[in-house]
Amino acid sequence: MSEDFVLEGQLSDICLPTILMSLHNDRETGILEISDDLHTKRLFVQEGRIVHASSTDPDEGLAECLLRRDLISLAHYLEVREDLQAETRGGGVPTAFRSLEPDRLQEGVEGRLRDLALSMLGMKVGRYNLRLAPFSAMNMMTLSTGIPQLLFELMQTMTCWGRIYAGVGDPDTRLTLSARLPAFVADLDMDTDQAHLMDLCRSGMPVSALVEASYMPPFQTYRLLWSFIILGLVVHLDNSGREEEGTTIAALEETLERYNDLYAYIHSKLAVLPGADALFGSMMAELAERHPRMAGRQDGLGQYGKLDVDLALWELRKLPEDTRARELMAFLDDVLDAFTSAAGSNLPPGAREDVFAYVRTRTGSPPGEQQ
Repeated sequence: MSEDFVLEGQLSDICLPTILMSLHNDRETGILEISDDLHTKRLFVQEGRIVHASSTDPDEGLAECLLRRDLISLAHYLEVREDLQAETRGGGVPTAFRSLEPDRLQEGVEGRLRDLALSMLGMKVGRYNLRLAPFSAMNMMTLSTGIPQLLFELMQTMTCWGRIYAGVGDPDTRLTLSARLPAFVADLDMDTDQAHLMDLCRSGMPVSALVEASYMPPFQTYRLLWSFIILGLVVHLDNSGREEEGTTIAALEETLERYNDLYAYIHSKLAVLPGADALFGSMMAELAERHPRMAGRQDGLGQYGKLDVDLALWELRKLPEDTRARELMAFLDDVLDAFTSAAGSNLPPGAREDVFAYVRTRTGSPPGEQQ
């Protein structure tokens, strides 16, 4: 993505584990901020790894984490608590804690990151803000924490049944092990029961059979399957028993750019017509009504004939991976139909045939049949 790309909205509109996995898969750098009426929490991500976390909640400071884990005494904590505002603001380590043994301090910093990430995953109400841009790590005590490993650990403690059930599916849903297992799977700290469930998924079984064969209770089995799906280890099977297509973000971006070339060409032909602004305005209103998620904020499509690729990819990241390609293609083809229909109705015969020939050459089908 381009630098200084900012997106924000309501927490209810996103699945935070899916967003974090997208940041990992695309090796993004930026700051993810989540806030409610009381506090603001941030995760600092550098090339797809979490390097720091912060919170304005005084109960989530480094000192409080050290105290909870019995890494400092109560007397030590009480002696230094007046100096802790600097740590809260800058993310550094207060001078009073620098005398701690490095291993104990490291344990406290890592524990604080896990505590903060878990509290963020549990938030259902509030706002998010994601700024993808380089940031300064000065005065931060940084780590290098793999997002998949952290998510796998933390998701095993989550209790959001509605989200878990929706992510896995009903008992008749069939799951299978991904044909393209990511390299990080070797770094996941699985116990025997978890590894057994993952091995069961190799056979493409329905969820009901997986629950029956699992060594764990049903809720824990569902939760583990959900984490496997989020991490890309397990995928859904379609009705014919084939793996539902999960297209990479890079492939979706390539598709967007290809369609943008088509839109820009047709737009250039229509933009010289009298009343072009009204024509594009009407097209965008109809597209926004049919595709509110994908078209609602795409002002550049009417102005320049170009979709904002970063914005489109962000909207797709909110969807389950196995539905992204279908959602995108339905939108892109609808946009192309709108442009070619406008060309057919408003351009003179020569320009109209040029547009249709251009579309045929690049899609392999006549305008209106891009499916």
